[in-house]
Parts: sequence; C-alpha cells; structure tokens
Amino acid sequence: MKIRTLQYSLVQGIKGLFKNRLMSAASIGIISACLFILGVSYCVLLNIDYMVENFDDTLSIVTFLEGGLTEDQVNNLLTDIKSDTNVKTVIYTSPEEAWNEFKGELDANEDILAELEKDNPLSDSASFEIFLYDASKQEDFVTYINTLSGIRDCYYSQESIDVIVNFSVLLQYISLVLISILLAIATLLIANTIKIGLFIRRHEINIMKYLGAKDSFIRLPFIIEGILIGLIGALIPFGIIYYSYDYLITIINDEFYMLNDFIRFVELSQIVSILGPVFLGIGIGIGIIGSFLSIRKHLRV
Repeated sequence: MKIRTLQYSLVQGIKGLFKNRLMSAASIGIISACLFILGVSYCVLLNIDYMVENFDDTLSIVTFLEGGLTEDQVNNLLTDIKSDTNVKTVIYTSPEEAWNEFKGELDANEDILAELEKDNPLSDSASFEIFLYDASKQEDFVTYINTLSGIRDCYYSQESIDVIVNFSVLLQYISLVLISILLAIATLLIANTIKIGLFIRRHEINIMKYLGAKDSFIRLPFIIEGILIGLIGALIPFGIIYYSYDYLITIINDEFYMLNDFIRFVELSQIVSILGPVFLGIGIGIGIIGSFLSIRKHLRV
C-alpha cells in the first residue's frame, strides 16, 4: 500500500470521526463503559484470587493424634503426610509444647498451674498443623488423613474457602454476561456510526467507484475511523483505572487498617501489564469488526 493512500485514508478517517461526532461519542462512551466494567471486574477477581492464595498460607488443617503413640509412629505419620504433593508445611506440636503454650495463655494461679503440671492435662494433645499449597483442596486432603492410623480428629477451614471461591465464580459469571452484552452494543453502535458516514458520503463513494477506485481504497478510511473509535474508547477506561487504583487501595487501607495484616492487594504494575494489551486489543478489534459489518452491507452504492 502506498504511503499517500495511507495518509489519505488516515485523514478521511479522522474527518469521519468528527463529522459523525455524536454517534462517535456514543460509541466511544459504550466501549469505555464496557472496558471499564471489564477492568474493574478483572481487578476485583485478581485481588480475590490473590487473597485466596495468601489465605493458603494462613489456613491450616489441625490434626490431633491419638494418645500413647511412640516416637516412631509419630515419625511414620509425619512421613506419610509429607509425601502428599499438595502438602507445603507440617508443624508438629508435642504434648509438652501444647501445655507450655496453653500455660502462656491461661490466666491462673501459679500454684494451680504447678499442680496441673504434675499430670499434664494435654498429654493426649499432640498435633500436626498442616499447610497446603492449595487450601481449596482441604476437604479431599482431610478425607485422606482420616484413613491414616493414629489420627484422632481433624479441624479445617473448608467452609471459609468455599465462600471465597463461590463468590469469585459468581463474580466471573456476572462479569462475563455484562461484558458480552456491552461488547455487542458497542460493536453495533460503531457499525451504525460507519453506516451514517457511508450514507453521507454515498455520492462521493459512487463517483469513486465509477472512476475505478478499488473497494479496499474505499474501505480503509472507514476501518481507520472504527479503529480510532475503539482506540479512544480503550484509552479512557485504562487511564481511569491506572490513575485511580492506587488511590482507592490507599483509602481502603486507611479505612480498614485493622485488616492490613490479613489483606494484600495486587500491585498496579501487574494489573496494567495485562489490562493494557487486552484493552487495546478489544478496543481496536471492536472497531474493525464494527467497520466491516457496516461496510460489507453498504459499500455497494
């Protein structure tokens, strides 16, 4: 393609953008709204997944052992548990360690504690605290643990994980439906914008075809117009998210400072590295698709 042809198409595409500025603004607004919802949904879902991963390091399975186990039996159990590929860390707490921790938390008279220490009331409280790489698999792992000889009771946090995972899945479905609807509306609006441009320039296009202009030469300005609409519609929500994300995170941390030790947010750089290319790809893609949809039907004048 000649540079002169590309320059002409670019100029005509920009002119078309301003000639149909009302429809162009409507198309840009819909694309921006669609991608903004997409971006916000992505930020929420990514942070939920990130929090779930962090919870994996705090949610454990506490397994109490039967009383009277020998050191070899305890070591064999420990080996069996660690052999599971989903196990990240296992912390063993002996009855003596459990009693010492309990004493530190118990507000009682020293004489009473001394009397209790003669016969350790937690002599059957040896336990394993087990951390998994994926906390959502706790239920399956507990089923396996209960098949091992020497295990008395297991306590875990599967309900908490289920709530978080189900909430994440629900958000994904809601976001998918909203985004699909908005993408369809944005594509149709761009198509209608191009149709108006074709209608306004129908006589000019007719003359160009009689003079032997190729369809590709006629199409290109409208494709560029669609790309510009999609590009602008992508840059607006990207800029809003880019400049507001850290600010909102700061507000959340200040308002809910008591949760700062438990909640961690994804860095802006990680979000931008994904949203940038995705926004540009979707915006330009919608512009091209909308242009082709209208040109294919209305180019023959």
